[in-house]
Amino acid sequence: MGDVTIANDILDALSEAFQLDVGKALTLREVSLGSLNPINPGAGRTPTNIDHSAYGIISSYDSKRIDGTLVLKGDMEGILSLKELSVVPEVGMRVIDGAVDYEIIRAEIPEVAGVGVVAILQLRK
Repeated sequence: MGDVTIANDILDALSEAFQLDVGKALTLREVSLGSLNPINPGAGRTPTNIDHSAYGIISSYDSKRIDGTLVLKGDMEGILSLKELSVVPEVGMRVIDGAVDYEIIRAEIPEVAGVGVVAILQLRK
């Protein structure tokens, strides 16, 4: 079994786990600065949102990991499946969970055989 096959098997297993009873539907939001109004440049830019459907888990950090500097009280940890995600989560993007809007503070994409399987995110309201 090759490395890519193993990575794809892991993606499939994670995708199934997220969809069964562990994960839930989320929204990954890119916020673009938008363009300047050519008629009235002083009006500034109008931000534009680009939303992507995502599947994942959001949970509280273990209290031992909250150091008050890098991880603050109230920060959450998110794990998103990359299998059907059309973009890679980056710092500054938003994760929307129902009515709760989190900013991505840190994003790590561990790889299996050179393939990103999940995104591990530090989220802050």
